[in-house]
Amino acid sequence: MLESLCDTGVTVPGKLRVAARRRRQANPESVRSDLCVTVEDNHEVATTGHQSMRIVILGNAGSGKSTLAKSLARTQGMPMLELDTLVWEPDLVAVERSDELILSDLAQFCRESDDWVIDGCYGDLVEAVLPHGPLLIFLEPGQDVCVANCRARPWEPHKYRTKKAQDEHLEHLLGWVRSYYHLDGSMSLAGHRAVFDAYRGPKRLVTRLAELAVMQSAWLAASATSRARAASLAR
Repeated sequence: MLESLCDTGVTVPGKLRVAARRRRQANPESVRSDLCVTVEDNHEVATTGHQSMRIVILGNAGSGKSTLAKSLARTQGMPMLELDTLVWEPDLVAVERSDELILSDLAQFCRESDDWVIDGCYGDLVEAVLPHGPLLIFLEPGQDVCVANCRARPWEPHKYRTKKAQDEHLEHLLGWVRSYYHLDGSMSLAGHRAVFDAYRGPKRLVTRLAELAVMQSAWLAASATSRARAASLAR
């Protein structure tokens, strides 16, 4: 069944098992220059002259994935997919959807638009979309930053029915954040590093969240340049 999903445009990792997911420092101008090159490498000129922009953001809970994804989706007008919304049944507590449904919906999302941003901690699902050639951003600011960000999170109504329910889950979440650094599997630091290291497409490791503002500025600049170029070619 899973193998048949290869025809949908998503590569299925051989060991995908959703239920088993227990599983530089640099100056701003250097970061900006490097990212502009990375962003330009991520652009594909379609026959329409449109520039495709695809981004996947990987990292621990609290690393800033969703914050960055939402910002990019808003400023670039791109569809955004948070992988948690594929993995878990809506309005049910800790009930996972089937592998087939997850991969089918993931393939559909990738097909529906030339531009998109995806974020999540599921290394196997991130690996499944890498054949599309996205810019892969791996956020790893360290345990202390992730813990602090989780404690400061506002209510996430798409995940929890009430703020009280979210707060009651906090200690479990913090335990997961800390275990990320010493467990194995596709949702661990080791698993994420393996996906990042093996990817031969455009990618960026971010260990200081202060870089994100510079990254977004660079992305906007590169995007504006590409759109102007496409408009010029269309004349």
